[in-house]
Amino acid sequence: MVGLWFYLIGWFFWICLTFFHKETNERLWWSSVTLLGIIASSFHVQWGDININLAFILLFTAGFLYAGRCKGFSLFRVAGNSLALLFLYAALRFIEWYDPVFFLWHLTFVPAGIMAFSIILLLQRQKERVAATFLIFFPGEVVASMVLSSLTEGMFIAPPIFFDKWAAAVFIIYLWGCLEEGLYQVSKRQSFPSKNLSKRISL
Repeated sequence: MVGLWFYLIGWFFWICLTFFHKETNERLWWSSVTLLGIIASSFHVQWGDININLAFILLFTAGFLYAGRCKGFSLFRVAGNSLALLFLYAALRFIEWYDPVFFLWHLTFVPAGIMAFSIILLLQRQKERVAATFLIFFPGEVVASMVLSSLTEGMFIAPPIFFDKWAAAVFIIYLWGCLEEGLYQVSKRQSFPSKNLSKRISL
């Protein structure tokens, strides 16, 4: 069912943010944005031949503001890599139309996995990766929709499958970040005995 992954992953993040994260303004902000995004995904805005999902506007605005919190070289790194990967996302959208065989494995997780691991390879910090998903998927969807509008009646921005792919990419990045943090904590604990032993030997 198209749109199901967005709802499942969205509710998963909302539960995690609301009940398991520390009480901070950032937690309140993202839990509210997530909940409003889930609700708004059922509504559309029509402007001439352009049909755009209301959640697209809400989430893109929130993501743009979040990315703007990056400072200095971090902002430059996120913006530069996002610009490059934006065209990769648009290219994947074109492939879906003209040569969809590659996506027969899974229409959601194949492009989401490609984008997620591309972001992971280029950006190391988890906050930068999350910010990049907004700056890649959302403008990339606009570019792809503009080009593909000649094949459709009007320009429909952000169909339900778009939110599935974006949410799946964020979820993959989240799981990868948890794996990185877990391995770091394990290696950190294992390094303590060796350090203490070296101190004892030196004494």
